[in-house]
Amino acid sequence: MSSSSGTRSRGAFAFLVRLAVFLLVFGGFAEVWFRTVMPASIIPDLYQQQPATIYRFDPYGLTVGLNTVGRLCLHGGWWHVNGAGWNSDVQYVSAASRHQRPLIALFGDSYIEGFLSDADKHMDAYLPKMLPGTDSYAFGVSGWYLEQYVAVSRYARQRFQPNVLVIFIGHGDVSDSLRSNGVVDPHWWQIGARGTSFVELPPTAVKSMTRKQLLAKKSALIRYLRYNAQLTLPGMPNASVAQPGAEGGTPGEGGATNAGGSASSAWRGLEPAADFMVSRLCVDNPGTPIVFVSDDARYLSVQDIPRTPLAPDIEAVQVATRSHSQCSFLDTRYAFSRDWAAHHIRFEAADGDHWNAYANGLVARSLADFITQNHFLTKAK
Repeated sequence: MSSSSGTRSRGAFAFLVRLAVFLLVFGGFAEVWFRTVMPASIIPDLYQQQPATIYRFDPYGLTVGLNTVGRLCLHGGWWHVNGAGWNSDVQYVSAASRHQRPLIALFGDSYIEGFLSDADKHMDAYLPKMLPGTDSYAFGVSGWYLEQYVAVSRYARQRFQPNVLVIFIGHGDVSDSLRSNGVVDPHWWQIGARGTSFVELPPTAVKSMTRKQLLAKKSALIRYLRYNAQLTLPGMPNASVAQPGAEGGTPGEGGATNAGGSASSAWRGLEPAADFMVSRLCVDNPGTPIVFVSDDARYLSVQDIPRTPLAPDIEAVQVATRSHSQCSFLDTRYAFSRDWAAHHIRFEAADGDHWNAYANGLVARSLADFITQNHFLTKAK
């Protein structure tokens, strides 16, 4: 019995040794593979600035990296965190250091954050070329919504004094701003009902990355499993990975239908909250032109656009802007539809949803023309 038991023990030990060697070799191979052959996605570290409680990226952490998409690690975009903590090839400087150059500030979510296209192909890189003599700074983080832009506009005004504000509006921008809708994030700004109006609700917690999370990001294998394979790993929060959506529609005969078309009157319930946040932007940025830019269906035929309602959140903002003289609204569906009809070049990045570099350039050109036609830079001086 003792001899048989010893044999089994030695066999089990040998198996564990072989298993450990295999895992070590496999882990080493996987690390090399997901760094060179199929680069695993990596994104910069976020931190929450005090006392303004504004998210941005850590300029003292990793400042250059590649975002890839899906299990095949499709190229998303090279990103660059500048000295101010934003994903941009542009170095942001104070108003006094710009030598009277007008500044156009862009506010948005993952579309302006820009991890799905290279940093030198973002709107803040294109606009100064289309509007010579100007600068453009982008303030964007994935998942943001309208109330976040209200808060970040105060940060931008204090530090950079922009001459024109551009707010990119998409699905959920108003509803996600309302804490009463069940979207609660203690690290972000929201609004809540107070009587017949609303009140701003500042963050109640400060977000920071743990040592375990920082160490885990150093492993290409873990990054692949978390960001590319989208697995929930033990002891780690779900990765915030952009997923393909239907905001832009599907190209085809007659264009795409609008996701908001079946709820053409739903905007009415959101308009009071939209008006509160639009009013807040106007009060915080007196006299500054504010342009709201929509992101909705991209492949409608031009003749279908007037009879196709915008998504409810977008339409609520559009209606709210009408009572504020410093605000205007740019519906990008026309630019997308005309360009698609003329060139049939897709607008989506590797994830199938976010704007690619071509779409960034198209929106930048539409915005530059809109700013020029309305003389916003002249009014801002």
